[in-house]
Amino acid sequence: MKIKQCIVLAITASFSFFTLAETSITYISSCSDLSKINDNPDGEYQLTANVSCGQNFESLGYFKGELDGKGFTISDLNLTGTGNVGLFTQIRGAKIRNLTLRNITVAPTNRSLSIGVLAGRAYGSHLTNVEIENSDITAFEKVTHGVGMLAGTIEDTIVEMVKVSNSTLNVAHTNSLGMLLGQAKYSELSNLVHRNNILTISNDEQEFVGGIVGNVYGSSLDNIQSSNNLISAQILERGNVGLLTGQLTKGSTLVNAEIHRDMLDVPVNANLVKKGIAAGYILKPSETAATLSNIQTYSVDDDLHWYNSSHDTDIVTEKIIKN
Repeated sequence: MKIKQCIVLAITASFSFFTLAETSITYISSCSDLSKINDNPDGEYQLTANVSCGQNFESLGYFKGELDGKGFTISDLNLTGTGNVGLFTQIRGAKIRNLTLRNITVAPTNRSLSIGVLAGRAYGSHLTNVEIENSDITAFEKVTHGVGMLAGTIEDTIVEMVKVSNSTLNVAHTNSLGMLLGQAKYSELSNLVHRNNILTISNDEQEFVGGIVGNVYGSSLDNIQSSNNLISAQILERGNVGLLTGQLTKGSTLVNAEIHRDMLDVPVNANLVKKGIAAGYILKPSETAATLSNIQTYSVDDDLHWYNSSHDTDIVTEKIIKN
């Protein structure tokens, strides 16, 4: 009899633990539910339906937990704020996956540091299977660090299976500007799709501009599909601009990429504009040289070089082909 009682108690305890674990997830099914994340930024959240807001929305704060979109969409948000601006101001040690952001506009008020649709900045995080569609970022004042549709700046972060499509980015000036990410430091990026996007620069000077990432520092990019995109910079007089990256440095690698019909519209006689396919500029020192491998273009301007030709020593290139 005692043995049976022990078994029943064990089963009951296990069931109670399982129930507790299940109820620790906070479920999101409406726009008002999103604010719950600020109540517990370390918590675990799941979408249970498509969330359409149709309103101005102040950026959520720091996020350190887990958000699983479960394949659902957050849409029709007008994001505003100062400093770091996005759905989240910053994500740190967070996991975000299986989420689509659609019809999002980001228009920071002033004094911006980093801007992105998902987050202004990301540190030590893991972003998987995130899509951004039909969205727009407009910043007419200088942004201090970086601007990108996914995030302005990331560091020590894994980004995989990210797609940005049918979106526009219009920025006056920032240090690092990219259609997916402004700046990536010590991060791993893979399986990226960049399609039917327009990036516009409305200032005559810009440090690093890239279709995928503006400034890549000690990071890896692998498996990129880029097609039918435009970088419009007709007034640019100084800067580093590339169809994929603005700058590659500190041992960064860019491998396995296809570029179809992307266009770079910059002044023909702008001697201080360094432009290229893989990168506008690659820093030379041998200990920080970059690697380019297995990159192919289709219907891309024949006059574009792969990268700046003045500092090509120690840069490793393998199977980079213009078709």
